[in-house]
Amino acid sequence: MIIEKFADKKEMSDGFFYDYVVDEGGRLTRIFWADVIGRRNYDVFGDVISFDSTYSTNKYNMKFVPFTGLDNYKKCVVFTAELIAKEDIDNYVWIFEVFMKCMIREPKCIVTDQCPAMKQAIPTVFREARHRLCMWHIMKKFNQKLAKCISKMDDFKRKINALIWSKDIDPATFEVGWKDVMKEFKLESNEWLCELYNIWESWILAYYADDLMAGLLRTTSISESENSFFDKFNRRSDTLTEFYPRYESAMDKQRHTNVRLNYEGTKSMPRMDTPLLLERDAAESISEQDGVKIFSIKDKKRHGKIFEVKHVVLNNDVQCLDGERLDYLEGKLKELKHSLRESSWKSDTQNKNDVMEFFVGSKIPAKVIVKPPIEGRNNGCGRRIVGDYEKSISQRKKKVPRLCNMCKKIDFHDTRTCPLKKTLQQSDV
Repeated sequence: MIIEKFADKKEMSDGFFYDYVVDEGGRLTRIFWADVIGRRNYDVFGDVISFDSTYSTNKYNMKFVPFTGLDNYKKCVVFTAELIAKEDIDNYVWIFEVFMKCMIREPKCIVTDQCPAMKQAIPTVFREARHRLCMWHIMKKFNQKLAKCISKMDDFKRKINALIWSKDIDPATFEVGWKDVMKEFKLESNEWLCELYNIWESWILAYYADDLMAGLLRTTSISESENSFFDKFNRRSDTLTEFYPRYESAMDKQRHTNVRLNYEGTKSMPRMDTPLLLERDAAESISEQDGVKIFSIKDKKRHGKIFEVKHVVLNNDVQCLDGERLDYLEGKLKELKHSLRESSWKSDTQNKNDVMEFFVGSKIPAKVIVKPPIEGRNNGCGRRIVGDYEKSISQRKKKVPRLCNMCKKIDFHDTRTCPLKKTLQQSDV
């Protein structure tokens, strides 16, 4: 029924996209879909995407793995949705390949958790996108992994957060600061922290501060927020035919929120960044008529004379009373901008070169003879370090003998699994 529904949607709108795979027994193992709005949203907001597979939504325990981003209000927006039967490299590669067929272009950055299968699948399909680990997923583990190692946890988190969440420090400053904090709290030999330190370039902001999208990566987990959102609409016992209408209801609510905020934004005053009246006057001086934006400025020194600048949106034509002076001002501003960029670039480059030479202990060569090695690939998930918190939870979950209301015996079973209940059922048959 779901496949037929998707086929009908495709027939009604060529912008609807879907694909699926079945096994040798004809059972569904993978399914992918995206509607026109999701594809259009990706064109606008798809530079940084989040991909997460931690949410089970149906009775078949298939994982719901949407591609998610942030819109112009920093609200979650879903681009595509997928269901997979198993979290492995083959399934992820298939999803990424179908995603590229649907969206054509790669994102600039894809954010995931520390899943080894994702780590290997992403570069197989995405050749240019940068893969970053979700800082929120990592940071929420600090209490679990280090609760019994640190007596002054609040003090430790304050100092480590100042390093991790700051994009205003360079990598060298981060490395020195990290080592100082580890030494202060006697954590130099902590195995989990050592592993995090070895992959710092995949999640620490200092290593991609020059990325224009770093601001979005500072936010809390996009996928985790979206999972919480979908949880209000779905039930774990749903069949696929029950799941999909609930998914559509969730999408309607999400998209309605964006439409409402857009409407409110056009009808209300923008947020002022300064207390200056000039900023408020500029915001109030804009009007629009027949596709022409009009910017009106009143000059009190000239007896309230009004100056207007008309911007024709259709052909991007700009008209004003004194075009020559405006062109002159624009030229001077471009010269100043170019001059500032040149001086800033030379200064930043020189500083980075000095730091690199200092840490390496040799001068940067004029000719490169030995090139950097190829990045190694993870052959397996490896051994995961279990923290003290997880150990305590596991111990609490161990079975204990209890009194069965059916047979009135103390044993390792309850009424549902009682042997007496099975005997009675068989006798009834």
